[in-house]
Amino acid sequence: MKKFTKQMLVAVAIVLGTNSAAWADSKDCDLGTLRGLYLFSASGYNIAASGEHIPKVIGEFIRFYGDGTLTVPGGTVVIGGVKLPPPPPGPPTIGTYTLGDNCIGTLSFTPQLTFDILVFPRGDELVMVQTAQPAALGLPVLQGSVVRVSK
Repeated sequence: MKKFTKQMLVAVAIVLGTNSAAWADSKDCDLGTLRGLYLFSASGYNIAASGEHIPKVIGEFIRFYGDGTLTVPGGTVVIGGVKLPPPPPGPPTIGTYTLGDNCIGTLSFTPQLTFDILVFPRGDELVMVQTAQPAALGLPVLQGSVVRVSK
């Protein structure tokens, strides 16, 4: 598990460092950069109050509307080897996002799930790094890639 932790921290540092250096002067993004259906694939873990590292994996579709809003029409979340039940029938999960002209922004789902996002200038790909979640779940360590599958 320590090797996985080190690899995850190195990957996040590389992503954040590369983004700052490569896109610091870029003016290539706005809310409309993210539009269409994307596939989010991520892995990491939650750090429980006891210090235990509980693995988690997420695979889900995210639909960005190009105006700072998004929905999640479906996906799978597994935490500690347990697949979470799907949400009840009804409207899909709704969220919001911000995106600066430097292609760096934030993404939030209700309740209290937030991510930093690092977007490739054409919006075909992005990286999401989880920064917060409900306290009962522990501290998040999660990074994943997001790829556009259709406009």
